[in-house]
Amino acid sequence: MKISHGLKRPMVAAAATALLLSGCSGSDGGPPAEAPSEGVQESSASASADASSEAASGGSGEAAGPDGALEAGIDPADPPEPIVSMTIDDGALNDEVKSLQVDFLGFEERGEVLIARWAITPTLSRPDATGLTFYDIRASSQYWMPYMIDLDNLVRYDVVWGEPDPLTSDYAAVHLTDGEPSYVFAAFPAPDTATKSVNLYFSSNSPRYVEVPVP
Repeated sequence: MKISHGLKRPMVAAAATALLLSGCSGSDGGPPAEAPSEGVQESSASASADASSEAASGGSGEAAGPDGALEAGIDPADPPEPIVSMTIDDGALNDEVKSLQVDFLGFEERGEVLIARWAITPTLSRPDATGLTFYDIRASSQYWMPYMIDLDNLVRYDVVWGEPDPLTSDYAAVHLTDGEPSYVFAAFPAPDTATKSVNLYFSSNSPRYVEVPVP
């Protein structure tokens, strides 16, 4: 049985993806068993992407600092308290890093866009390593594409796309220091009012944050 759920926000560039209920597990590198990739029906709403990176970063328009805080709209001297945390130590990382602590700092709704922000703190294989970025330590060279799933309404929310890239931190410019936090953000379509909480995935091969409330 196919269950689709379109966005009611036509000006958002990326739409929710409708999920098909099945007992199959996801394919390698795709969503976990909870979000089966087989039989997934995609439904997208095209638009002008008024939701820009300026909205995501607080409208400063300034270049990102080396730790990504400015671009993510975070004051590194007074960052938000983590809502929930996880540690990633395999699969999503390469040999440059032993583990990555990923603290979810919360959502912020900005019009038709929902901004998610994280602090990422690495334990590097070589603690004195310099010049590493979030891009460098990822096992995959593809885009960093976090996503959200509303299991109650069977809706998947993917990152909003701008022109021509997804509206996320410039992760090739987010530098990492052993034991020190850096900051990243991603912009999603603001969920329908029927969505009260989501399972939030930092990446397709990382654990999920379960039942995170949305604004």
